[in-house]
Amino acid sequence: MAAGRNDDQGPPFAPPLDRAKSVLADALAESIYQMQREIADGPTTEAQDKIRFSQLAAYGAGGIIPIALFNVAGILVGLLGNISLGLSAFWLGAILIVPRLWDALADPVIGHLSDNTRTRWGRRRPYLLLGGLAVAVSFVVIWWIPKGDLVHSWFPTAAGYQVFQVVSHVA
Repeated sequence: MAAGRNDDQGPPFAPPLDRAKSVLADALAESIYQMQREIADGPTTEAQDKIRFSQLAAYGAGGIIPIALFNVAGILVGLLGNISLGLSAFWLGAILIVPRLWDALADPVIGHLSDNTRTRWGRRRPYLLLGGLAVAVSFVVIWWIPKGDLVHSWFPTAAGYQVFQVVSHVA
């Protein structure tokens, strides 16, 4: 046994990676210990600040219908596209992925623009106003069926009009 060294303490110096692992393990153990204490201690919300379950359920119930309608429409598009229109599952999947890809690309860009917009109305209000107007106009255009020769000038064949209907309803 070397002078001044206890075998229980390990080597006189530890490599930097071992020290980093040790520090990380200690920090993780401390973090887990603190989370367990917070869970064991229970919530720290004052009684007068708590919201009753019935009130939470009433607030949450407002979203049931829009979510149900959105999910039903998504399921029916797959069934109608495959069974009624005869689209293959591959092409139906390709069509249905387009809005998700658009969201994946556009959402971060619009989020960045919205976060960095400075107007006298605030950061979000101009986008809410313009988006609301665009949705209103789009909704009318989706359901608007032009009459007479105008339809034939836009869509000279029946197949072209059917493609327009499928794409506009899926998107």
